[in-house]
Amino acid sequence: MSQLTKRAIIDCTLDLAEKKSFRKITVRDIVTACGITRNTFYYYFHDIYDVIDQALEEQTAGLVGAEGAEWESAIFSLIEFAARRKRVWRNLYRSVGHEETARFIMSRLHSVIVQNITKLNGGKPLSARDEYIITSFYEEALFGIMARWLEDGHTDGNSTEMVKYIRRIECIFAGNLHLAVQNAERTPEGK
Repeated sequence: MSQLTKRAIIDCTLDLAEKKSFRKITVRDIVTACGITRNTFYYYFHDIYDVIDQALEEQTAGLVGAEGAEWESAIFSLIEFAARRKRVWRNLYRSVGHEETARFIMSRLHSVIVQNITKLNGGKPLSARDEYIITSFYEEALFGIMARWLEDGHTDGNSTEMVKYIRRIECIFAGNLHLAVQNAERTPEGK
């Protein structure tokens, strides 16, 4: 029962966030939409941002165990999740700004990318510099795509085009993380 309640709170919050700014959503709005008490809400979450953090956590959970092509597919499914809930992310973006949204998304991506780099390298970490270069590249690229899309005022409607775009990016860049790790291992840092 508790997982159903938690899921309902997340879904109600995402539904509300599709309609209005995060700054205008109250816990009262969420509990009314869910048909629960304030105490029930606070049993599971600290605030609305905690709910959104949990929704993102659920999406990134599959990224940790995935390997190779599975990982790339999983990372693009995270972007697809954002595409399907564009208004939620746009409202978050408008409420807290570019830098805070970037920090929120990238903090989730960072540890997942590091774990997958280590897996791709046979369980050994890369040098700190190479790890930084690769993680920064992927974080900036993935968030950059999302930020440009969120800033584009012409795509408020159907997310179908964005999903097609994401799938195309996935095809074009398939295997690049693995190649980056291999290149980092093969090429000494001094070159």
